[in-house]
Amino acid sequence: MRTRSCLLLSTLLACTHVRAAEDPATEARTLHQSLIVFDAHCDTVMRLEDPKVDFAVRSEEGHLDLPRMAVGGLDVQVFARWIEPRNWPDHAARRTLQLADVMIRTIERHPGRLALAPASWLFRSAVSLR
Repeated sequence: MRTRSCLLLSTLLACTHVRAAEDPATEARTLHQSLIVFDAHCDTVMRLEDPKVDFAVRSEEGHLDLPRMAVGGLDVQVFARWIEPRNWPDHAARRTLQLADVMIRTIERHPGRLALAPASWLFRSAVSLR
């Protein structure tokens, strides 16, 4: 049974490839632009604490900035907040709130380009900014 499933999958993939457009790059770009592009993890929030970091300016440092989000067609980004227990003993809740505040201030500095979507059902309204 496992062999048949693999063979069927291979056949479906082969058929999909045969039906591809003459210009795969154009087809891929069109597909990409029609989707909501979602990245479920980014460590950028900790970098945004640095007053010298401007999220609106392309940087070679860090994971992400607004120009790279635009070029990549990224619509939804989950910004992780890591609290190192050794560095914040007994203060993890306060540190979490500090990082949440950093993100909220970043969103406020870029109205029309960023929006807070604290629940999954809000992603579509946040994506409507694009």
